[in-house]
Amino acid sequence: MFGYLFRLVFGALAVLFGSSIILWVLYNYLVKRQPEFSGPRFFSGFGVALPTQPVTTGADGTKVELGDLATKPSHIIQGRVVLSDGKPISSRTRIYLNLDDAYDSQDLLLGPDGEFEFGAIPSGRIELTVRVSNYRISGKNPNKDWLNEGQIVGLLEGDLQDFVIHLEPGARLNRDNAPAGVEEQPRDKPLRGASL
Repeated sequence: MFGYLFRLVFGALAVLFGSSIILWVLYNYLVKRQPEFSGPRFFSGFGVALPTQPVTTGADGTKVELGDLATKPSHIIQGRVVLSDGKPISSRTRIYLNLDDAYDSQDLLLGPDGEFEFGAIPSGRIELTVRVSNYRISGKNPNKDWLNEGQIVGLLEGDLQDFVIHLEPGARLNRDNAPAGVEEQPRDKPLRGASL
């Protein structure tokens, strides 16, 4: 979806401005300028996203009329990954954000202190995945997915600042290690970070 939105916005700009030079400048100034971010940071400044919507396609060669595509406010998740023993996180550690109701994702390298920021995220169910050798997502994360190690799942309803993902040394935790009364896969629970 992020890639589609990227093409949609640039296509609209091309029609409005009629110049590929303007698009080249925008792309090189706004997108290529931030090499540490592999997702479409370009959209963070617009503050909008296309919400996911089901589409049924026909046979090869047929066209589907989508009608007007309305944008909705988008959100950011800004936070950090914290190791409980205080050790530094490898500079090659990636974090992934997947839209649960669409086949789309963003990923980026964690910063030197484990920090990250995802932008242009539509409201809805998401998955955050991070894996560090010899560490696991701790039970301090209220949205820990007990069925899939390394994942945080939940419902994104607005911007999240200072979102903490807490990792602890040890073997993976699974549903047998879940505390009593904890939801195994809290996909419809509002997304919240760990409290330290």
